Amino acid sequence: MTLVLLSFALGAGFRINEVTASQCDQQAPGVGLEACEALTAWREEHGELESAEDLADVPGLGEASRRLLARADFASARERIWPEQKAAEPVDLNTASVATLADLPGIGAAKAADIVRFRDEIGPFASCDELARLPGMGRATVAGLGERCTVAAPASP
Repeated sequence: MTLVLLSFALGAGFRINEVTASQCDQQAPGVGLEACEALTAWREEHGELESAEDLADVPGLGEASRRLLARADFASARERIWPEQKAAEPVDLNTASVATLADLPGIGAAKAADIVRFRDEIGPFASCDELARLPGMGRATVAGLGERCTVAAPASP
């Protein structure tokens, strides 16, 4: 019975990357407030979820909650609001500001700050694939950057 109700409740209107914990609790019967709070806390720290597979990374979500939430809309708010960004200019990981990096699909402010901190502490990125070395940066997020991510060749001495 819960799955049937949830299928209806989690139609196109349940946007997992935008919903608050209380909205999640109200709109996702069977998930529960505690699981919804875990979901929103994870999103605050790590950025948007890109697919149902990302739910496995969220501590506090049981198998049943993951199965129910997998029916949600995982499109990013940025994709819905600014679809033209897909054709935007590439962003250089080694020179971009936190604000510019935060506008990349799936990055957000927290991950952008982590990218800048990483390059300041470790050094410049040799490729966009190196983003996967950052804690909390999933391969799906890196792959989702596509041609929006670039790393300029270092200047020759």
